[in-house]
Amino acid sequence: MILIIGSHQDDVLYCSSLLTKRTTDMYLGRFPMQKGAIFNQETILLSGIHTSLLASSVVSSLLTQYYVNLIFVVGKCFSIDTSFKRGDILISKDIVNIDVDQIDVANATLNQIPGLPTIYRVQKDVIGYVSDGFSKRTLVTPNVASFLSSDNLFSPAVEKVMARKTVLGQSGPFVLDSISYGVSLAGFLHDVPVICVKAVERNLREPKSIDNYLAALDTYVDIGKAIVYTIGDIGRSDVLRARRGS
Repeated sequence: MILIIGSHQDDVLYCSSLLTKRTTDMYLGRFPMQKGAIFNQETILLSGIHTSLLASSVVSSLLTQYYVNLIFVVGKCFSIDTSFKRGDILISKDIVNIDVDQIDVANATLNQIPGLPTIYRVQKDVIGYVSDGFSKRTLVTPNVASFLSSDNLFSPAVEKVMARKTVLGQSGPFVLDSISYGVSLAGFLHDVPVICVKAVERNLREPKSIDNYLAALDTYVDIGKAIVYTIGDIGRSDVLRARRGS
């Protein structure tokens, strides 16, 4: 089974249009969920998730009920420097939580929840599947980036990253979102691979605008085509295995 998760229903709309045998429900009575199949692969579309804290709880709950092989995190993200512009499509190479500072526990490092990795590495073969989907089904060449995840986009931690342009010794390129870490945490605990495929809405320092929002929405068809191709490709391949973080 494939899980595709976004913050808004627009984020999963393209995949929803191709879902066969579709049923709809409110997961846990709160979150819009659609179940069906894409290329005969059982697929769940879940939306209404806006923070990593919520994502980790909801996705963990869902993974105890369904056998999921792969999770896609879709929607919009933000650039924090000049590496990416509005409308660029990004694939995650790794995912880092920047809401955690230094916890007073022996052997816990900066940005680490004790007992868990500081960086969640995305499987290279999953990145390859998705990149191949873009090359086969679209005219878009996506970029690969480190996804930084924070429940507070305007926190001192985010300002520090924007000023220093480094995280845990890595120099990026980075983009920022608010749910990828929580989904990755749930995936890690349940041994399910996670990959983000998102569009840049704007630089975080820029004001919100309808033009930026629409520019991100314009990319959703290409993202959807690549994901659908990937689902079909995975269906013809071996079952994916999760890879622990570092």
